[in-house]
This record gives sequence, structure tokens and C-alpha cells, in this order.
Amino acid sequence: MNFHGTRWSATGHSVRQPADPAEQLASDLSDEDRKLIDWMADQVVERRLTTPAVFLLESSKPLNFIASQLLIVLTPLLGAFMPRIPYDRAVALLEKRASVELLLRAVEAREDQYLTERRARGEKARTRGDTN
Repeated sequence: MNFHGTRWSATGHSVRQPADPAEQLASDLSDEDRKLIDWMADQVVERRLTTPAVFLLESSKPLNFIASQLLIVLTPLLGAFMPRIPYDRAVALLEKRASVELLLRAVEAREDQYLTERRARGEKARTRGDTN
């Protein structure tokens, strides 16, 4: 047995790796939870806060449960500024460690999409400028 208590294959067959927790959570999410993650990712990218959000999310991964509990404490204050977020659902979602990874992936995907669209608009504007 190895350090973590799993057995290695002696016959040369590959050992099955555990499923990605974020993918497992994604398959278990309700449509409302998916919409919430998409909405949060959209808000980050629209406000051009991708870099600070990724930094904050990556650095808070070990503390995501504590951060979700902090949301409970800050609900009255944050609710005054952002009443559209269903806090109970966000808190319940952020209590799960893999949810931070899902949010990170959603933010990065939205950022990639934004940059691709921006490049396409730039190329289109350049070609239009070259022909005139």
C-alpha cells in the first residue's frame, strides 16, 4: 500500500484516478446553481475583474467554507449593494470546496470568450480600415 492507503497495480495496469471533484459537483448541480455560477462569472468578466477575482479565488480555496460563513455574517451589508444574488444558495454552494474551482473555470472560460470576441472585433475593424 502507498502512503494514502490505495493499492498500486502490480500487473502494469493503470490505477484508476479519482474523479475530478469539480466535475463531480458540476454533474450534481441544479440548474439554478449552474445559473448562479454563470451569473457570478459574467459579473466578474463584465467588470473586468478577472485577474483579481482569480487571485482571490485561488488564494481562498483552503478557506472557502470560512468565506461562505462570512457571507452569512455580511448578508445585511452585501444585500444592500447586491440584492440580486440569492445569498442562501451562494452560501450553500460555496460551502463545497469544488465550487470554487467551478467558479474559477467559469470565469476563465468567460474571459477567454471575451478576449476572442474582442480580437475578432479588432480584426474586423482593421480589415474594414484597410479597404477604405
